[in-house]
Amino acid sequence: MRSILTLAVFSVYLALNSADVLADCQQQRAFVQSAGKDVDNWDIKPGEMHKITLPKGTQLGLQIAPATAEKYRELLKKTGEKAFPELVEISIFDLSRATPSLLSHTWGGANSRQRYGSLGGAAIEIMFIKPHCVKLEDLK
Repeated sequence: MRSILTLAVFSVYLALNSADVLADCQQQRAFVQSAGKDVDNWDIKPGEMHKITLPKGTQLGLQIAPATAEKYRELLKKTGEKAFPELVEISIFDLSRATPSLLSHTWGGANSRQRYGSLGGAAIEIMFIKPHCVKLEDLK
């Protein structure tokens, strides 16, 4: 039920802001849930670490960056595909120590739902939304 509510809020947000989102092709938004609770949502600033506090007090840093043209070329060469999803690089850090430590580094869709098991003692889910901007012809 919580996921349906979050998806509804997510859809309303997109509908209300579609003109702004479509006008700015680089705008990326993230929504985080943990233990069935909404934790945070924000407009991503590529490469900047965003701090979140989970329901049990665990502090994580999320660093999200768009994939580079080089990454897309690498994937296209490896797979031989003609189409691809727009990607983001996702790094999650444990902020409980003086020096942040990397817990997870993955790639995911710019419009996707990513689930992570126990990170810093809690499972999290991140939903990303972004207009599709990267075009195959721009990578040639």
